[in-house]
Amino acid sequence: MLKEIKQQVPNFITILNLFAGCIAIVLSFSNIQIAALFILIAAIFDYADGLFARLLNAYSESGKLLDSLADMISFGVAPSMLVYQLLIKAVLKTNPYFLLDTASMGELRTLFSAFLIAAFSAIRLARFSVDNKQSSEFMGLPTPASGIFIASLSYYTAVAENDILLSLIFNIPLLITMVVILSALMVSPLPMFSLKFRNFRFGENKIRYIFSAVSAVLFFMWGIPGLTLIIVSYIILSGLSSWVAR
Repeated sequence: MLKEIKQQVPNFITILNLFAGCIAIVLSFSNIQIAALFILIAAIFDYADGLFARLLNAYSESGKLLDSLADMISFGVAPSMLVYQLLIKAVLKTNPYFLLDTASMGELRTLFSAFLIAAFSAIRLARFSVDNKQSSEFMGLPTPASGIFIASLSYYTAVAENDILLSLIFNIPLLITMVVILSALMVSPLPMFSLKFRNFRFGENKIRYIFSAVSAVLFFMWGIPGLTLIIVSYIILSGLSSWVAR
């Protein structure tokens, strides 16, 4: 009985991840700041379920599939909804009388481009589910990293007072470019390091220690919006690490 309960602990945490993602989707219609926070909470649960699976040696194929399904909600659909809301605000800046019922085809294409994040997240997660090699290294940007990038950027738009930066963010071409880049990175063959420490030797975890130090500084300086820069640093360090290894 105890063993069965232990086996279900990671799955329970995964369900919490899914719940947080569902709440983020609902809140994206009314409160972008809190919706973004729930995506970040989902990311904590996503890290915790893997951690507890390793600590309890509670691995299962159903748990792996459940994790991908939860990630699809929390880091695929929920971030797409945040981008959708950001694009609506960007469209309203160019057309203050915008209404979805009377939107032009161009405006609809702009808004619905947000769901490329969900589509490419699905492709990324489907590939990951059948690939047992991505443990110490990922191929392409992990969906949680993409979701965290979007969530922290969205959070910034809700709390920022810098009109110059906000005008840059609420820019339709820039937002669509961000969507395209994140989507492409998720299905790219670019090797990206995992944050899992199998031991604490510096030589074997150099890139992880460097990233941890950079992340601590950025988060200390910027708080939650700094997570956007942390994901950018993760991508850059992964690229540099891959280039050095050649």
